[in-house]
Amino acid sequence: MADSYTHAATSWWDEDRYPYSWEPDFADEVSPDLCSTCQNTIFKAPIWREMYMPPDELGERFPEYEGIHHHSYESFQCAVDQSCYICVELYNTLPVNFSEMTENMDSVKSEFTKWSINCPDGCGNESPNCGNFSVSLGSWTSDDQLQGLSIQFHLLRIDGKPTDIRSEALTLGSTNSTEAWNRANQWINECTAEHGCCAHLTSPGSVTWFPTRLIEIFGNDESETHIRLIETKETTPSGRYITLSHCWGNANMMRLERSKIEEFKAGIVNLPKTFNDLVIAARKFGIKYVWIDCLCIVQDEMSDWEIECSIMGKVYRNAFFNIAATASHNSHGGLFYDRLKSKPCTVILSAGKGREMFLLVDARQFERDVTNSPLLKRGWIVQERLLAPRVLHFARRQLFWECKKLSASETYPYGLPSAVHGDYLQQDLEENKKNSVVKKAPLYLLKFPLCRSYEEVEGVEEIDQKEVKLWYQIVKMYSQTSLTFSSDKLPALSGIAKFFQNGPRNTYLAGIWKAHLPHGLAWYRPYQTQETRLPRPEKYRAPTWSWMSMDSPITIAQDSASPILRILDAQTSPCTVDPTGPVSGGFLVVEGPLIPLTWKGHWLYKNQETIYGTSSWLDEPRSDTQLDEEIEFFALPLLQYDYTVWQNLNWHYQYVPHTCIAFLFLQPVQNHLGRFVRIGMGTAENTHNDDKLVMAKDLGDKLGVTYLGEERGYRLTIV
Repeated sequence: MADSYTHAATSWWDEDRYPYSWEPDFADEVSPDLCSTCQNTIFKAPIWREMYMPPDELGERFPEYEGIHHHSYESFQCAVDQSCYICVELYNTLPVNFSEMTENMDSVKSEFTKWSINCPDGCGNESPNCGNFSVSLGSWTSDDQLQGLSIQFHLLRIDGKPTDIRSEALTLGSTNSTEAWNRANQWINECTAEHGCCAHLTSPGSVTWFPTRLIEIFGNDESETHIRLIETKETTPSGRYITLSHCWGNANMMRLERSKIEEFKAGIVNLPKTFNDLVIAARKFGIKYVWIDCLCIVQDEMSDWEIECSIMGKVYRNAFFNIAATASHNSHGGLFYDRLKSKPCTVILSAGKGREMFLLVDARQFERDVTNSPLLKRGWIVQERLLAPRVLHFARRQLFWECKKLSASETYPYGLPSAVHGDYLQQDLEENKKNSVVKKAPLYLLKFPLCRSYEEVEGVEEIDQKEVKLWYQIVKMYSQTSLTFSSDKLPALSGIAKFFQNGPRNTYLAGIWKAHLPHGLAWYRPYQTQETRLPRPEKYRAPTWSWMSMDSPITIAQDSASPILRILDAQTSPCTVDPTGPVSGGFLVVEGPLIPLTWKGHWLYKNQETIYGTSSWLDEPRSDTQLDEEIEFFALPLLQYDYTVWQNLNWHYQYVPHTCIAFLFLQPVQNHLGRFVRIGMGTAENTHNDDKLVMAKDLGDKLGVTYLGEERGYRLTIV
């Protein structure tokens, strides 16, 4: 028996306050692809009528509504078995072992699942977005894995007219189905034949470069498939190659070692599932050659690894396309997964102008299946995904496609709706694309035309600003990933770094561009969760002034600011001939005032006096028990931010000028006079602290720094 709409969920409803009348049967024609619970609860809420109220009646209220969805697990499971679109989408967010987690549950729960609806600002008769609603697990569970699991839908107005959003059903079966292969081939064929911005990328006649080694696939059919390793200088490939992005994980994985090269040339057998599935996929696409990092780079020989790592970006850039094992945690997870039938649907609501049709759009499809997947938590995937001309994601329940022209899924094969949330970088790049003045785009997947020749553009200064902004968007995303080997931090981004180099004018300094100093030093670690409280690695990786020295997520301040710090010299010492690879050292020679301060419990003090209007972020994590410990350091002014604040002065509001100073927090290196390490960053509103943020003038002998007067401060070295 279907769960019924309950008025208990509307206890806030006050007919005197909201005097207009409404009828409960708004959803006259709800899709048969929804269960009776979804039809009789979500789509009979009075909020759908409220969204169409005239602005003078609606006032400043933003309608919200919530209620019980399925009362029991049995009811929910029944709806899933009947392929209810909403319930299947929620079911797909649950852990694989969900049925085991619910074995000891009571058969009936008062609110196994619940729903909520809200009306965004601006929705109504003229808006294409008629609000959104979410469905989530109820409060019956205390399990951390289950709490907060939800799915969000947007209602997009169709008005009975053809819509640009074309959706398709997912068939019951797996991502290894005929329908999935047909869709993938359609994307590939259309991209190479019809996308003007993609067609020239690695077309059959344009393949003139190959990686050092490839895996060759041969045999009459899939049942007689054989593979072997080839050296491309010895055996010239006769066609295009594809690459694989995958998680290494902690499981034992097949690797190429120097002693196995001849064996692998004779033939490779007993492939782990992900690699075997890649071979199956390559044959489906008529591809004879694949590149897998652990099988094409000698893993026990550092010299080979360094050479191959330096050309890694070129490997992905010249591939026909990249296959991403997006849902797999390791090489044994595979590409293919079983899935339930799911069919996007429409509803007709009787409100406002009359009966109107709306499309239900799963707003977090891309975020859930791609952005938050195991693969995109891996550091190497950032450049693999961004540099490849095309990416085919094998996600948990469907395929996703990315190229310079199109982002799509099997559900939305002709383009993801704007309501479907991609990752933040993807959204930012789309906005940049609209405003770009550059005509050429070597960074294929970025969808941001990045200049390589200044003869092709107008406004070099504008391009520099866009490149800087784009770089730090990538840096922020990259810093949120993890690496199996901490030493890979610089190499795993070197392919993208090479794209941003424009000769000597843009020297690369371990993740920061010399041309963007001192602004590139304004990074900080904003998070204090247990997972992100990571100290600097014990083994040296980068200077402390570089974000590459950190293993935690970082943010870089990108607001317009005037430089205060004077940088006289900036250098790093690459370990190899690759300037974008690992470094063995680096330093900054700078001039500026040194202000002795104390940090304690997130507050800053000068001579035991609190400095107000400040923010501070320490690079090294501090546990809760360490918050009362005092840390003495020197604040070095870095940047000045000038802005105005709408402020009440004597009962009269007006814009008041404000100034904020960003500082580097430094400590002297023991037994090395004149040298300092960075320990954090902070800001202070100068309007509050003119009398406290004063340079000390007697530090020269004590710290081994050169005092240059009140205007210039001290000359010192940061390492």
